[in-house]
Amino acid sequence: MDEVVQLEKVCKSFVENKVLDNISFSVKTGESLCVLGRSGVGKTVLLKIIVGLIRPDRGRVKLFGRDIFRIRRSELLKLREDIGFVFQNSALFDSMSVFENVAYPFVRKDVDEAQVRERVLHMLEMVNMKGSEYLRVSELSGGMKKRVAIARALVTEPRLVLYDEPTAGLDPGTGSTVIEIIGRLNEEKKNTAIIVTHDLDVALSLADRVLFLHEGRVASELTPSEIAEGKSEEITKLFGGQEGTYEN
Repeated sequence: MDEVVQLEKVCKSFVENKVLDNISFSVKTGESLCVLGRSGVGKTVLLKIIVGLIRPDRGRVKLFGRDIFRIRRSELLKLREDIGFVFQNSALFDSMSVFENVAYPFVRKDVDEAQVRERVLHMLEMVNMKGSEYLRVSELSGGMKKRVAIARALVTEPRLVLYDEPTAGLDPGTGSTVIEIIGRLNEEKKNTAIIVTHDLDVALSLADRVLFLHEGRVASELTPSEIAEGKSEEITKLFGGQEGTYEN
């Protein structure tokens, strides 16, 4: 399989705070990688480095085989067109309808209006939001906003999807629904995905591999089944052998 993402010895500090220390991993086509760790350990910083929004102090980052910090900005922007990003706070435009939010990635693209409408409505149906296209963002619950954000990220059928804390701020029932939707979409669309989370249920449900990030380093790399069998002392210690979440 082709490697979609490659990180080699990536380091990042802010003033005296070392956030990422010698991080290396790769993600192959069709693979779902979960980066698990406490809030504040640098998971979001890691995602921003992957898409070139933050430059690491040291190390190399490749997207689709291209070193993103050694290419022109115009080339990086082109690569980003193949990435869908689901933000922790959903990042929807309050002034737009649900339809307009999901259709936003097609702005300035030469895509037929009828085709845009077809793809937007299809994605809304895929995330269980059929019939919501005319609603305003202010009319949506937190879980509905998250589903709209997922639809927007996937509507252009990107080669890579990044999820930043997809269940953060959601009650357990709504969080389970979002997990189910992401898992189903990953399976049906054969998505390559990187999911950062502090929610062990997300990792166990969605990942092919789990990287446990602790104190800026990859403390362990396991499969969900290995985690369930208690093969990570760090994860077992923090979670007490129970599925769920943890915070600082």
